Amino acid sequence: DADLMARRVSLAAYCETPEMLSGRRIDERVDIFSGGCVLYFASTGIHPFVASARPQTSLATIACKLKYPKKLFTKASVSFVAFLKAVLSKDPQSRPSAHGCVEAFSTIIKPALYSVAEMEMIIDACSALSIRPHCS
Repeated sequence: DADLMARRVSLAAYCETPEMLSGRRIDERVDIFSGGCVLYFASTGIHPFVASARPQTSLATIACKLKYPKKLFTKASVSFVAFLKAVLSKDPQSRPSAHGCVEAFSTIIKPALYSVAEMEMIIDACSALSIRPHCS
């Protein structure tokens, strides 16, 4: 039950993707979008699509008309904002792959705490542990 899951895992309701909410076919790119929501929130302290109630949040996510106000991204590089725009693309086909994210993100945070190979290992380990949504 999606509503029960959303109540139990508070972040779940705020990391749904436009394609999930529209009833379209989903694949691993939902994880890229959800990760982008978390990264946007971690960077700004504001969820990219949150509204006063869950139905409005869902509508905002489906519309996916996200803004990147300079006041929220004063310390962010142009590359970082471009990366966020890519992972939060409404069109799943336009989102980078997991490995594309690792490569892009590693150039943004250079010098990084982790090498690209180490980041790929972390992504692979996280992917192996993640629970994929059940598609009927």
